[in-house]
This record gives sequence, structure tokens and C-alpha cells, in this order.
Amino acid sequence: MEFCNVPFLEARVVINNRAQQKLIWSVLWNRKHPLFLLGMELRSTLRVRTHQRLQEIGVMLQNIQPRAIVCISAHFIAPTFSVTATQSPTTIHDHPVQTLYADRYPAKGSPELADKIVDSLIHDGFESEIDRDRGLDHGAWVPLSLMFPEPHIPILQVSLQQDYDLQLHFKLGLTLQSLRDEGVLIICSGGVTHNQAEFRKSFLSGENPNIVKEWSRKFDSWVTDMLTTKNIQERTSAILNFQFHESYSLAHPSIEHSLPLIVAMGAAYQDLDESKVKQLHSGFQHSLSTSAFWFYSRRSPQLSVC
Repeated sequence: MEFCNVPFLEARVVINNRAQQKLIWSVLWNRKHPLFLLGMELRSTLRVRTHQRLQEIGVMLQNIQPRAIVCISAHFIAPTFSVTATQSPTTIHDHPVQTLYADRYPAKGSPELADKIVDSLIHDGFESEIDRDRGLDHGAWVPLSLMFPEPHIPILQVSLQQDYDLQLHFKLGLTLQSLRDEGVLIICSGGVTHNQAEFRKSFLSGENPNIVKEWSRKFDSWVTDMLTTKNIQERTSAILNFQFHESYSLAHPSIEHSLPLIVAMGAAYQDLDESKVKQLHSGFQHSLSTSAFWFYSRRSPQLSVC
């Protein structure tokens, strides 16, 4: 199945015409069909333009019938790599948009797949455990509620690890890579830049959201250049050392929103001579980057998006 009829994704989405989100990056890749990694995050209560387009993406993803969905969100952090295993995960409202607090996303889980993922992680040398109580945070259920509004596919989350080690999270992606052979859809949710203090200051002061701080523009431009113009070894080395970039400390005062990108890079680290990255969208909301990227291999004709 090809995805060439899918329109390019823009940066913001509406859920129930109330919640604005941002698209951070997407990756399509799988054994016979693309595997879709999507980064989105709740932002405010403004109307935006891509609700219908993400619904269309969801329809196409349902057509490939993924067996399950695994989400890596910047909002699930644990001492070890934890995997949710609730049969009916709750909707966690870990965000400030009170108008959404009554919303519920009726997802189901898969304790069996969770056990298998934990076994794979332990086999590869990670400390990992099952979490049988946690539901889905807004980094997971917000994009999923647009793509799969009536979910019938089991949904799990794999946490970040609280030490925030970049190499460790890249290796997590390498382990999760094997899920493609089982038709599992992976969704990563984070941000190219994520300075909440600067965002709140600009938003609350009524600044034009199109005014972008130079440090945010510089870091976003550098990440885009590394991902889209360098070979897989060069871009991996650069991104794994992005804390040395002059704008990094302002782009990420805390590191958690950069880690899903690291996991996505590990999950897509294959076909070393042919692996490519395409930018699907560029933009900002104040100084929050809304860049989106697609990792693919030229050797696979099925990995096509336009």
C-alpha cells in the first residue's frame, strides 16, 4: 500500500474544535507497509487547519490494519522502561485545558503484547517492568483520538527512562524496531524545541504567535539540516550530541521532549546506505517548533508520502 495520496501535514490540529495540538515529527516504515511515528502535543484552545487531514491519515492507517499501537510520549517518565499493560487504559488529563477534562478516549490495552515488549527489553539488557495501572497521557490520546476516534486496536505506552540518557533511548528505539515485523504501529510524541516558560510568557503577553525567538529558529534549522542533508551516521552522531549546540539550553531547558525523537531515530535506523529523512512541515507557534519529519528508505518503493 502506498501513501502518496496523503496530503502533507501542517502543524496544528483541532479535537472537538477546542484543543490545539502541534505535530512534531512523523516516520513511516514497516515490513510490508509503512510504520507511522507521529509526534503531537496539546497546546491551547484555538481552531486550526489539519483536523480533517489527520483523520484521513487515520483512515489510511486503519486500512493497513496495524495489530497494535505503541506510543512513546514525553509525558511518561519512569525509573526503568515501563510498559503499560492495563486492559482498559484510562484517559489521563495531565494538561491545563480544563474544557477537555470531561473527555474520555475509550482505548483498550494488550497485557500480552506488553509482556512481550518487556521480555524483549530485558533480553537486550534494559531494566524494564510492567505498569498495570497507568492510562494514556495527553501525548498519546490526543493524536490517537484524531487518527483512531473509535479505537479497536490495542494501545500501549513505553516510558522514557528518568536518567534521560540519549544513547540509552536510541538503543530503546533499536529494540522496538523489531515490532515492525509484527505489524505494530509506533507513535512518538515530543518536540524539536520545547521551552514552556518562554511560550507562556509570549502567549500570556499577547504576542503575535508568528514572532519566533532567534534561538528557536536556529535550533530548529540545525536539526532540520542534520536530519535531511546528512547520511544516517552523520545525522545520528549530530543529534545524539545536540546538547552542544549553542541554542540547545534555550530550546530544551529540560530534555524530556527531545527524547522521543531519539527513540524514533533508533527505530528507523536500518538500510544504512539508503536511509533518508524528509521534512513534512516547518513552522512555529511562538517559539515552539512544529517541524515534522519522515524517515524512509529509498530501497522500499512502498515508503512514499506526498
